[in-house]
Amino acid sequence: MVKPDDAAGPSKTVGLAEAVERYGRKRSYSSERMMEGVETTMEMGNHTPPPRKKAKAAPPLPKLSTVSAAAPPSPLPSPQGSPPPQNIWPSAPPSGASSPQPQLPIQPDASLATLMSLPSLVSHFSGLPVTLQSHLLITLLRHSPLPVLRTLHSVLTPTLARDFLILLPPELVSHILSFLPFECILRASRVSRSWRNIIDSDPILWRDLLRNQKLWFGGDSERAFAEALLRRRRRMGLPSPNSLPLPNPYKVLFKSRYLTRDRWISNQEPTHLAFPAHGRSVVTCLLLSRGRIISASDDHSIHVYSPVTGQLLRSLVGHEGGVWALASTKDTLVSGSTDRTVRIWDLSTGRCTHIFGGHTSTVRCMAIVKPEWVDVEDERGVVRKEKWPKRAVIVTGSRDHSLRVWTLPKPGEPEYRCYGADESDVDPADDVDDNPYHKLHLQGHDHAVRALAARGRTLVSGSYDSTVRVWDIITGNCKWVLVGHTQKVYSVVLDASRNQACSGSMDGTVRVWNLQTGECQHTLTGHSSLVGLLGLSPSHLVSAAADSTLRIWDPDSGEMRHMLAAHVGAITCFQHDEFKVLSGSDGTLKMWDVRDGTIVRDLLTNILGVWQVVFEGRWCVAASNRPDATVLDVWDFGNGEEDDDWIGEPSGGIYDEDMTDDEDEEMEQADADAMDQDLDIEPSDGDVVDEDDAAFADAVDENDLSAETEEVEMEEAWLPDANDSGCAGPSHRVHSVADRRSSTRQSAPQSKSRNAIPSSSTAGRLRLSNDGTPTRPRAKPAGGRRR
Repeated sequence: MVKPDDAAGPSKTVGLAEAVERYGRKRSYSSERMMEGVETTMEMGNHTPPPRKKAKAAPPLPKLSTVSAAAPPSPLPSPQGSPPPQNIWPSAPPSGASSPQPQLPIQPDASLATLMSLPSLVSHFSGLPVTLQSHLLITLLRHSPLPVLRTLHSVLTPTLARDFLILLPPELVSHILSFLPFECILRASRVSRSWRNIIDSDPILWRDLLRNQKLWFGGDSERAFAEALLRRRRRMGLPSPNSLPLPNPYKVLFKSRYLTRDRWISNQEPTHLAFPAHGRSVVTCLLLSRGRIISASDDHSIHVYSPVTGQLLRSLVGHEGGVWALASTKDTLVSGSTDRTVRIWDLSTGRCTHIFGGHTSTVRCMAIVKPEWVDVEDERGVVRKEKWPKRAVIVTGSRDHSLRVWTLPKPGEPEYRCYGADESDVDPADDVDDNPYHKLHLQGHDHAVRALAARGRTLVSGSYDSTVRVWDIITGNCKWVLVGHTQKVYSVVLDASRNQACSGSMDGTVRVWNLQTGECQHTLTGHSSLVGLLGLSPSHLVSAAADSTLRIWDPDSGEMRHMLAAHVGAITCFQHDEFKVLSGSDGTLKMWDVRDGTIVRDLLTNILGVWQVVFEGRWCVAASNRPDATVLDVWDFGNGEEDDDWIGEPSGGIYDEDMTDDEDEEMEQADADAMDQDLDIEPSDGDVVDEDDAAFADAVDENDLSAETEEVEMEEAWLPDANDSGCAGPSHRVHSVADRRSSTRQSAPQSKSRNAIPSSSTAGRLRLSNDGTPTRPRAKPAGGRRR
């Protein structure tokens, strides 16, 4: 407390006892007024000079004032750590500029006494009631200067800060977040990395958000998306959600569906690109696959384009006729043509790796069936989950009245080219028995197979013979012949979640069939002409007809929700999801709101016609006919902004990643024998139950060569054929064909199944027939062969 003289040399350390003694001697020279001088000295900071006589009467005062200015800080405890007690001595409070009110100084001896009695003070404070403790602290804070408050704040902030989302159990965190609106959850995810990880990885939160925002579709679509995303991450080498904070699949699904719903409606000017394709030929097929546009034409070619630049990436040439069927998965493309062959292409190289022959007429429709878990009922009625097929297969339907099942070749497997694949004068169907990839030949239809749909073990085919057939693609058995349509069947869809199939016919009706019982659950009427197109999503069944209208139905009740009537010509193409319908006709491409049936906008106008339209995620592609060329129009509703979380959901919910990956090889080998045993079953002589002679007329004889050469142009799909009006018959009959055959059945005529539903008309005579027709010259008996 005593400042040494300037000439006294280096400062000398003063001990505690000596400092107290010196301070006591100095204090004896002053009176009680001297302590008030300390307070007066504080006020000098406000430029108020002390009385001149006062300064002269007390010579030690300047020393005391100087000591005050150089005194160490307050002895009160600090969270930053305090120096040793022997070096701490009271000083005058800080300048009045930092505190609006002057404070009385702490007596040095009182400070020492306070430090000595601090434990008892703390004990006394702890014994006070909580309300009195709060009152005491608030009173002290009100009389504390700003530096003290800053120090107190630095101590209290980390003490009181608690990240409750980290400390609480996940169940409580999910429950708390469920009360927040969607916008607040987005803001909360930007608070910190830990909050982002917690929110992104909470499946219950995002599931509830999907439901609250009406983005939960059901029908196993959410599960299929999650499984496909996890497979995609595994294929790309990304860690699983349990090891790194990758977003939960439900979160990615929420973002994808939210952007799809919002951007397609609100973005009035999406990025648009148009470029010519296939000269002036008709585009028969159009696909969007892994960031590629794949188009097929009746000019015998298949083109692969980039949706970003419109550049032609590859031209797949090899077919000798128009290409009328396409299916793709990963880097594999399968095509069917009027040249009666099925070709397998490697999209990464553009090379044709396999050529399958077997069909004797145009390959009109096809599907790739991937392994998935399905319910299988055994002989005792016990239902269990099994994975079928064991590896991906191709199903093709042809104008030769039959369907064929082929194993989808994997990359690196031996290539196969059927006999006469490169010679136009040789029939490629002659060596089908030697093809190791050929599995089944499904016969039973009496006319061309126009449409098919397949999932798991179930295959549904629609034919110009006015029937729909349900097949087991593992054994080749025809489970049901669904009879009810009175004219050609042009379209079928398969609803695996409801165990239903839907079919559209030239008779203007749509029928919904129960695949468990074979009954017609609903007959949807309203169209006045050919129903050539059907589409199915989890909540909507959409039909498009030549009467220029589209109709939206409830697939559960069969009730019509909306009729979309704005076109003036036959609907040539359409696609829909849970938000929108895109339809092409009469030189326009329209977008509709699927939920209320209103028109959102016209994407294309003033053109000759729209051949095909397809969309997925942010992309939409349409093939249209202009006066001088065929043009592909591409719209990017993301306006070029890259977003890896905006993942499109393919039509039908079939993902590329659903195919069995390499990690399932061991499971495939273990189950291969079981599959081969199913294929060893020999067919019976009577494998087909024909319709009642009194109810159905004989098939009309037609010229097969002229029918398959150019597929009778596009009008065949929309205009009734006066020479082939179909067969007349009862409104509804179902025959169960070989529904429950013994695994050791013998070659003998097949009797009528006990599960068959009798005709509503007079019971007619059933006849077993395996006869051919003039348009099926090389029909072979159905059955499986071990390959």
